[in-house]
Amino acid sequence: MPYQNLPADCQHCYFLGKQKYGLDHVCFFSGSTCAKKANVEAGKLKLSISGSEVLQIWSMTQTQWNVSMSGLVGLNYQSVDMVAKILEIELTAYHLNLIRSLEAATLEHYRKESEAKK
Repeated sequence: MPYQNLPADCQHCYFLGKQKYGLDHVCFFSGSTCAKKANVEAGKLKLSISGSEVLQIWSMTQTQWNVSMSGLVGLNYQSVDMVAKILEIELTAYHLNLIRSLEAATLEHYRKESEAKK
């Protein structure tokens, strides 16, 4: 099954945590220390199948952003669909809502980063 080969590290979560909270080495989910790392070390973390599928799609579509003169505009959803098909994942509304949440956090991060440079 495609969701079995997920990265074992917290880099994706830290990246998203920085976008959401503006801090380095912050868990996207908890807003503080890495919830995944603590749960992995305690043997408690198990992503749902849908969560694992979204993480795989998200990871594989990070080169598929629509860009304008002002920066990132949004994720190319044709690419999201194509990647899901390649991974043999049937996209559902639940998957798309999670991806949209990740996309919104990313866009907010880059918006704030752009404003800070002005």
